[in-house]
Amino acid sequence: MLTPARFPLVARLGIMVRFKRGRNPTMLVHDLPTDLQTDMDIIHLHDDTEEDLVGSDVHQDAIVTSNQGLRRVARRGRLPWHVSNQLMVLMGRLSGKEWRPSPDVFVHASAGPEPLNSFDVALHGVPEVVIEVASGSTWDYDVTIKRRSYGHVGVREYLVFDPTAEFLGTSVRAWHATPRGFLPWRAGPDGRWHSSVLGVSFMPEGLLLRVYDRDGARVPTFDEQEWLAAEQTWRLAEQERRIAEQARQSAEQARRIAELEATIRVLRPPEP
Repeated sequence: MLTPARFPLVARLGIMVRFKRGRNPTMLVHDLPTDLQTDMDIIHLHDDTEEDLVGSDVHQDAIVTSNQGLRRVARRGRLPWHVSNQLMVLMGRLSGKEWRPSPDVFVHASAGPEPLNSFDVALHGVPEVVIEVASGSTWDYDVTIKRRSYGHVGVREYLVFDPTAEFLGTSVRAWHATPRGFLPWRAGPDGRWHSSVLGVSFMPEGLLLRVYDRDGARVPTFDEQEWLAAEQTWRLAEQERRIAEQARQSAEQARRIAELEATIRVLRPPEP
């Protein structure tokens, strides 16, 4: 079971974390700062609804691409990440209000890859990295109330991606935890948002948010990797076909040479 000592970043931000026991399993309780903005956020804070989660093809494609990219990094590096998309996170109580968001994509750096029905922060700790894909019904909530609430509970890096830049006016808005609070997280000179938590980076590419690994290489999705493998198989088969054709042509040429030599021997007059 976790203890408040597992939340050093939250402690540095001045947020109290405690554990409440009762007939139900232990629940994490976040005692947030008592100010008007936080009080108003708690009033409007809500769990993600089906309408929030079910978006357009563009919305879902963006989620799948980022999720699969992060999963591939974890799998290739044998990392103990838990990467999930739209899984309910049992965040605990925020100033008395239970919150169960379902982030479009989140990563916990040490919870392991085992499948879960929900993610309980009382057991695993708060996910370090959260990505939301903006939609017409969620974008304002994503960058205001949800952003401040994620910062309060101890999310270390939060990125909102707008595939069409229709709602945010730009493709990405992001924040990260610093000693001075949950502040804007800027792209690097290469145009990528570099995660100090995961060691990867993110960059918009058309309607998708691509993941780059620790070596700076763009990570293909599982679908892209399957296509690349199929293309490689086709190229190998094509190469084998060409080699076989060259062998057939060489054999045919050798046969013709042998026939020509035999004809010459027949037509050549005998030596005296």
